Amino acid sequence: KAHVPGEQEPLLVVRVPQWDYNWQSSYELQSPRRFPAGTRFEAEVSYDNSAANPRNPFDPPQNVWHNESIHDEMLLPMFTFASEQPLDRKGDSFANFIYWLGRSRFLRRLVDHRYKYVADPQGNIVLSPDYDPADHRY
Repeated sequence: KAHVPGEQEPLLVVRVPQWDYNWQSSYELQSPRRFPAGTRFEAEVSYDNSAANPRNPFDPPQNVWHNESIHDEMLLPMFTFASEQPLDRKGDSFANFIYWLGRSRFLRRLVDHRYKYVADPQGNIVLSPDYDPADHRY
């Protein structure tokens, strides 16, 4: 979703209904979209982890946590942005950014320290009640 400044409702940017585990790849828009400065992007996902789901890899169903194993939830929302004007004459700033992002283990620390998951009374995995979205805006 894109929360565009001045708009009441968020704009749905990408939706993947009936997602399949074997589709672990990137999704690209058919054509670029423009978003004004101040737009905030948000990823929201849900999975049917019940016994009624024929694609559920677990029998019996079990809790799935965010982690890096093939049996874990591995959603990683990434966005590619472009500028109408050159930002770096040498052209290596993005490569350096990716290199240092990996070395810093930023994404791992973001998941480990920012989000806390708990099982609710029905056994569903949900964000902890003390989760505050305002703490997760950068």
